[in-house]
Amino acid sequence: LGPTLPGVDPGAPFPLDSMQTVNSPVDIAVNGHSVEVIKTMGWPGQVDTYRIEFRMPNTTTPGMAAIHITAAWIAGTSVNISMR
Repeated sequence: LGPTLPGVDPGAPFPLDSMQTVNSPVDIAVNGHSVEVIKTMGWPGQVDTYRIEFRMPNTTTPGMAAIHITAAWIAGTSVNISMR
């Protein structure tokens, strides 16, 4: 997802004692519908690993749901997850 604020050196793990918020805009779509992004951050203690929290629409039906992430206006590949 790219750089974070306040930031870490390239190749360094995210610190364990402070949250590193993703600097770029992150958008998420579930089954083609935009959803609320709650938090985007570097995963503490990891290198280039991120955590994204978002709210699933209450209209999402059981079965497979397509999740599509766009960061800094660059679209990622859709991923399917199972919904109950």
